[in-house]
Amino acid sequence: WSASASERWCAPWTAELACRACRVARPTRRRRTMPVSPVVDSTSAALGALFATLALYPLDVAKTRIQADTKASRDGGGPSRRGTLGTVASIARTEGAGELLVGVGPKA
Repeated sequence: WSASASERWCAPWTAELACRACRVARPTRRRRTMPVSPVVDSTSAALGALFATLALYPLDVAKTRIQADTKASRDGGGPSRRGTLGTVASIARTEGAGELLVGVGPKA
């Protein structure tokens, strides 16, 4: 298949569609992919979910701590922590970084 000068400017995503510039149908370029086994597919999904849980669980702990902050409601003042990242930093500084992942076992 040889392309004329006007057909070279066709966008690659117009495969098998009539290009508006040259009004010809373009052939499809198909990639040959190997099929993925169900075991590989399941393993990659499980590992992706595990990494997402480990990355987002400290933010969930911080959210729970902010919601359960009783010091602010007892004293009648504002919240004792400053936002989610401030809460994460406060927990890591006062209680240790391992406290941010306490309880991740049953969730993961």
